[in-house]
Amino acid sequence: MPNQASNQYHLTKLYSFIGEEPGPVKEMVVIFLQSSTELLQDISTGITLQDFEKISKAAHKLKPSLDIFGIDDMYDTIREIELNARNKTNPDLIKQRIDQLENRLKPAILQMREDYSL
Repeated sequence: MPNQASNQYHLTKLYSFIGEEPGPVKEMVVIFLQSSTELLQDISTGITLQDFEKISKAAHKLKPSLDIFGIDDMYDTIREIELNARNKTNPDLIKQRIDQLENRLKPAILQMREDYSL
């Protein structure tokens, strides 16, 4: 099990849902890594294309995963991205928040990959 004290994420909620057995935890981490990477790509592509529906949908799907994987400091950011994209307002703010999300989430993803040898 990785040392949670130094991580950019924590698995407290995940443990409360599925327990702390390494096999199932690693399976959930793998799923999170695949889906979060795809959703980040969708969000990034969406802002490039000004496809606000794509951004909103991807942000909506990513939001609960951030919570479950203890990346709590991005909850307000992902929510702001989702709501502004849904309302097609503040494209500059959406872009700024996407940059913040990517800058925070990418290191957490790398840390998980390292922690779980993926």
